[in-house]
Formats: sequence, C-alpha cells, structure tokens
Amino acid sequence: MGILTNNRADNSLVVEFSEFGFNGMNSGRFHHGCTLGALGNSRFASPTSTRLNGHLLKSRAKVSDVRYSRFIDGKDGQASLELDFSEGEM
Repeated sequence: MGILTNNRADNSLVVEFSEFGFNGMNSGRFHHGCTLGALGNSRFASPTSTRLNGHLLKSRAKVSDVRYSRFIDGKDGQASLELDFSEGEM
C-alpha cells in the first residue's frame, strides 16, 4: 500500500512530485497505490504511479484535484482501474 487515509471530512491531503512504484503485495490484500477515504479534498500534482494490480488512485474525497500526473499500468500490469473516484467530484 502506498497511501491509505482515514474518512474524516475535515482532513485534506496534498501529494506533489512523488513516485509510487510497484508497491503492495500480490497476496489478495493491499493492492491500491493510493486509497483516499472520505476526506474533504485531495490534490495530486505531478505524481507518477506504477502498479502491478489494484487501483493506481482510488479516492472517496469530496473533491479530488488531479493535475500533471502520470498513471501507468504497464505491459505486465493488471490494474483493475487506473483512477477510481467512487464518491465526490473531480
């Protein structure tokens, strides 16, 4: 797991100039690169994320701001979704 947050709407997260590469395990758990709970807002600016499986970015934040970012499943990747915004706005 790269980043896992709580579900507090009064919290925010900013990720800038970061790289998440091949993190997680193939044991059926901890597959997502970044899993953001129901935060007030989140901002991703210029991260690069590469995964073997799971989601590259999964966000339940009320507002998710994604800019200048690169999400790569890769030739051997099995990502279920590159980006998943199951709640909130983008």
